Amino acid sequence: MSEGPLTTFSWCASLQGVEATRAVAQRLQKLFWPQAAVLLEGELGSGKTTLVRALLEAWAPGAEVSSPSFDLVHHYRVGEVEIYHVDCYRLQDPTELAALDLPGPPLRNTILLAEWGGWLRPYYPDRFEIALEFEGREGRRLRLSAWGDESTQRAVQAFSREGCHARVGD
Repeated sequence: MSEGPLTTFSWCASLQGVEATRAVAQRLQKLFWPQAAVLLEGELGSGKTTLVRALLEAWAPGAEVSSPSFDLVHHYRVGEVEIYHVDCYRLQDPTELAALDLPGPPLRNTILLAEWGGWLRPYYPDRFEIALEFEGREGRRLRLSAWGDESTQRAVQAFSREGCHARVGD
């Protein structure tokens, strides 16, 4: 399978603390709703699960949200929308992806949030990618990239006026 189209949009933010992550999640949840494949990458402790938790809490306030590190997939339903929270960290081979029983594209009323989701790129050519990096002692740098026509169009509409230098938090 090919990697799909080149990314045609990216947006960055500096996040200073958990509250800043929640504030960005409030914006991103509107972008991803009601359908998106979102692949998250970053070192251990860079904030992938914190961001996913903030997204899920924005869509389903009060929901019990935990990391799928051992179960690999957690499933949520919000109204008519199915949400899959996947952790691919423990997978050792791309052939193991089939056992996860994830929805294939095109996603309709389905959101896929995949931590360590790099192996899923060939299966979701129209997708968002979020890279999280450490920035200083407490901060994180978030880079959102859109790949494919639909995701790129949605991202451009949501963020094009800001460029790649948003700062959130103190």
